Amino acid sequence: MPSDQQVLQFQMKTEINSSKDKCIQRRSANYKPNIWKYDYIESLTSEYTVDTYNIIGKLSLAILFEQEIEEALDMIMCLKDRNLTIKEDLYATALCFRLLRQYGYNVSQDIFIGFVDEMGNFRQSTNTNVKAMLELFEASHLALEGENTMDKAKMFSTENLKTVISNSNDSLAKQLSTALELPLHWRLEWYNVTKHIHG
Repeated sequence: MPSDQQVLQFQMKTEINSSKDKCIQRRSANYKPNIWKYDYIESLTSEYTVDTYNIIGKLSLAILFEQEIEEALDMIMCLKDRNLTIKEDLYATALCFRLLRQYGYNVSQDIFIGFVDEMGNFRQSTNTNVKAMLELFEASHLALEGENTMDKAKMFSTENLKTVISNSNDSLAKQLSTALELPLHWRLEWYNVTKHIHG
């Protein structure tokens, strides 16, 4: 006489075999075919600029674009290793420096060598753009101990931003005063988001 366990196993096998024989009919949602071809979708590329990633970070959405940001920063590091630096654009150089340092990349202060004179001081001709001065100020707060160029960048940008504050309208002066009080990466994320949206 078969045991209960053997009977149970036999019943399970017969149920499985009978369920395989049945054809399961699924309901159709009657979706129309996709108008986009697979090859076309695969050919699309995303070309975000570093400035776009900066804005994404200021809106606290960087976690959604971690892979893209990392790829962009890896590409910047690759260009930096080939000595392809941005010598004429202080804003782009300071932004790249700040983002690389924020994400833990080892980037040298020598990236600013094209903006300093023989004495190591920043040239006065570089202070024409408020946006560049603000980014240089933010980047200077990511200096490592003993980086003299970054200390000079902090002094240079602070002096120039204070001059702009005294000669500008209320909204710009308020934005720059806030930045001088507390650098971007020292602020809470939600504070950055509200300031970026309303500012």
